[in-house]
Amino acid sequence: MAQNIPEIVAPAGSKECFTAALNAGADACYAGVSGFNMRAGADRFEPSDIHKMVSLAHDNGVKLYFALNVLVYDEDFDEIRAALDVCAHTGVDAVILWDMAVLDLAKERGLAVHLSTQASVANSLAIRWYETQGVKRIVLARELSLDQLGKTIAAAKESGSGMKFECFVHGAMCVALSGRCLTSQFLYGRSANRGDCIQPCRRSYRITDEHNGFELAFDSHTVLSARDLCTIDIIDRITDAGIDAFKIEGRMRDPLYVKTTVECYREARDAVLSGSYDQKMAGELKRRLERVFHRGFSTGFYLRPPDDDFAGEEGNVAVVTRQYAGKVGNYYPKAGAADIRLEARHLNRGETVLITGPTTGAVEFTADSLRSEDNQPVMSASAGSLIGLETPEKVREGDRLYVLVLREQTEE
Repeated sequence: MAQNIPEIVAPAGSKECFTAALNAGADACYAGVSGFNMRAGADRFEPSDIHKMVSLAHDNGVKLYFALNVLVYDEDFDEIRAALDVCAHTGVDAVILWDMAVLDLAKERGLAVHLSTQASVANSLAIRWYETQGVKRIVLARELSLDQLGKTIAAAKESGSGMKFECFVHGAMCVALSGRCLTSQFLYGRSANRGDCIQPCRRSYRITDEHNGFELAFDSHTVLSARDLCTIDIIDRITDAGIDAFKIEGRMRDPLYVKTTVECYREARDAVLSGSYDQKMAGELKRRLERVFHRGFSTGFYLRPPDDDFAGEEGNVAVVTRQYAGKVGNYYPKAGAADIRLEARHLNRGETVLITGPTTGAVEFTADSLRSEDNQPVMSASAGSLIGLETPEKVREGDRLYVLVLREQTEE
């Protein structure tokens, strides 16, 4: 029997992130169709964009999935049908959904269907039923423990199921059941189930006694804000459970996050398959993951109920932060260098920088060679300067340059 090689499924919330995922070695990417996905704030790809993305993905041996996994109303179906037509016409590899009407419409167009985690599938009988409806892959409920995950997959296979299984391995977690939360809609009229959550769970709260005005502040404001999922320490056990695809959450995250998470989980997966994975490697990869956006790490439900896995502070706690510096002008292939107009900050020789763009993706390197506007080597350049900077690969006009700075340095 051939060895099962789980796909690394990467988020593509923007063109920059899509390119970063391809360059980092993702096996598949997922993006959103119009307003019918669970990240309304991510880029909305037009039909021409989807066609280009499918072509580019397939040229790189990568699959492309599109998400239509929101709560659907009657008035949405003209647009849903149009979105599915585009997916079918352009050769999208699968659509991710959980509404049964959308499932039927997808099957009518010959599209492969992946069932979203919003369906909360957590048992083998449900797996078999969805298989009779034409579902090819299920993103299992996030609430399953590692033991339950393995037993559920084994039970489905023992009953003759040919279903493929996907699970989340990294990224944001919601305190609601499989992400089906009403808080944002109740407080602000912005529905999480329509992909428009504004995450009020991540904010500070106080309890006020209406009779005397006394207030109680929580020891931590994060009683509703879960830490981010990180499974790099147990990726071997998830592989052994029979998972066919590792899903990275993050269509609202930046290209460096996509690049780093894809690279780390691909390295871990490949090491597991070759027998070279160990906890030393896992620790090294986890330190790399700590450099990019996260709210602290948790193993979710995999090892135990995450009863106390709440974020220690609001927002991003990555050890590295991005500081916007400027934009790329001309690129000179023979010199392997680009003109950079520093707009927002200075740049010192030896600093770590990141260049991002729709075609470039995310390129991280050390600024070892800086030249002034008159082509003289310099140790630093101030905001407003035009400089030359050697880059390890081609960058493009309009790409954005960031300086990566340790968080402790920004707090001094």
